[in-house]
Amino acid sequence: MGIPVPLECLQAIFQYLQDDIKSLHSILLVDKLWCVNVIPILYKNPFILLNETLFTTPNYNEAFEIHGKNILLLLEIYLSYLTSQQRLEWEGKGIVLSKKVEPLLFDYISYLRILPIPEIQHMILLWCNKDYNIRDNRKFIEMELNKLFLTKCKNINTILFDESTQLPELPESSSSELVNFLPNFHNLNFICTKFSENSILEKIIPFCDEIKVLSILGFGYRTSINTISKIIIPKLITKSKALEKFYWGGDINCDDTFISKSLGKHINSLTHIEIYNNFSNRIINLISKCSNLKKLRFSNNFYNFPQFIINNYDKLIIDITPFTNPNCSFPYLQDLFFGFIPKDPIHFNILLKNTNNSLKELGTIWSNSIHLDTYCENLNFLYLKLSFNDFPQFLNLNNFPSNLTKLILTTSKNPFEYQHDTNEFLIHLGNILPINLKFLHLGMFYRFHSVDSLSKFLSKCQEKLPYPLEFILPFNFKRPSLNDDDGDGDVNSLIKNFVKNHVLSKNSWILFLYFYLKKCKKCYSCHGSLLDEEENPIEPFKEINIIKRCSCYKKHIEPFILQELRDEVSVINVPSPTTNVVDVN
Repeated sequence: MGIPVPLECLQAIFQYLQDDIKSLHSILLVDKLWCVNVIPILYKNPFILLNETLFTTPNYNEAFEIHGKNILLLLEIYLSYLTSQQRLEWEGKGIVLSKKVEPLLFDYISYLRILPIPEIQHMILLWCNKDYNIRDNRKFIEMELNKLFLTKCKNINTILFDESTQLPELPESSSSELVNFLPNFHNLNFICTKFSENSILEKIIPFCDEIKVLSILGFGYRTSINTISKIIIPKLITKSKALEKFYWGGDINCDDTFISKSLGKHINSLTHIEIYNNFSNRIINLISKCSNLKKLRFSNNFYNFPQFIINNYDKLIIDITPFTNPNCSFPYLQDLFFGFIPKDPIHFNILLKNTNNSLKELGTIWSNSIHLDTYCENLNFLYLKLSFNDFPQFLNLNNFPSNLTKLILTTSKNPFEYQHDTNEFLIHLGNILPINLKFLHLGMFYRFHSVDSLSKFLSKCQEKLPYPLEFILPFNFKRPSLNDDDGDGDVNSLIKNFVKNHVLSKNSWILFLYFYLKKCKKCYSCHGSLLDEEENPIEPFKEINIIKRCSCYKKHIEPFILQELRDEVSVINVPSPTTNVVDVN
């Protein structure tokens, strides 16, 4: 019998796997000890199952066919916490509930930490697909479930809701119940997708004393985001005793006067700021005073994130003079994504200098990145947007930061005005790649390189780099002939070329090929849009976890690559006519 793994190690492993739902469910079956330690992790945010369901299926009907049993089982667990009186009220409305047969093995509701109310709405919609009789009671069911969670789950620390959320009556600000209501609540996420005269966000303000994380995102042009930015968001910010993380994004120009003023209360506690709006110099001035920042990301539009840098350069120029103040310093800043061009280019270098080489991740436009080797020697993740017009400067770049492990290069420009051989880009990139690189996203440049140059580039990477490289090519090749209806020809040709030149192997080389084909538009995961970088760029900050779940990868890419590898091995192992074959019989 092997030596038992210490409980502390097991718990650390389980926490590491917290986003791997399949593995956690498998662990439940190992033994009682493992089960007891995994249940709290699974039920911290059990509604993540809804994300998986809607991500991998095209509509509610199909989602229910595939995942309905598990979702209803989750719903039944929470409905079992209803009191006898509540059950009678539900049944009086014609809602048939399962009879309680035996007590639950665990107090599941006590483990809940994250309450994403839109996912509860999705769960109710899936339930409606099974039982049409409850459709007229959807709002009642949502209200009662939210009441159950908000009153019974004392350990909730994160709430996500929007303007359509049905909130129950909450304790009055003068009520003694207020003290014990959501005592651990510190993370508020609000999504504004429509216009409302009286924002539901105002109801939650009395409970926000201990809020440390505030996220407000607006989608669409007719929303309340401008109204709440003037009154309600500043109230929320002021209510917090010590705000640490602030995320704010919308589709329209918002008045940031009151937001910047209220954030001034928290300049010593703020560690994360992400703003995806057109904002005034007041915000820049505020940020320049937040010396404890660890993460700073700002762009003028949330939809451009993570590519985040639009092509209209006239809208990108901003004044960051406050960052040049002698008292401005960001000694703890590790993550900077700057989607603009400063009026004075020197100011960006001063901003980098003020980090004192603390940066680990940087995303920006090529023109802002000239002195990376001087001020970013500890950088391990770099996201650059450059055009073909930037190639002459790029070809003069001597090296990247030596500690770089992830490099993402993107563009949406065409090379028609570029007079030189675009393959020079690959040649030079291969010469200056940092030795520790493990992840490379080549963006859409590769479309203008020959298959041979790509193959040589990968071979050079394999010779130079000591680690296997995760390499992403978001495929969008033109079809080689009119007879090739699906556009597979160039994809297959490239993969065959890689295999033939031994730059692709199952164990030592990880190659992810994403292509925008007709059949991928039927993909339940992304409907093809995920594979078009210009419309929906790959999210580098989550690396490739989401994309690997994409059915395009599982159904089209992985099987073909594995088959090519098998075919290559078969060719190598087939004996020649002159080979002596020994009959073991």
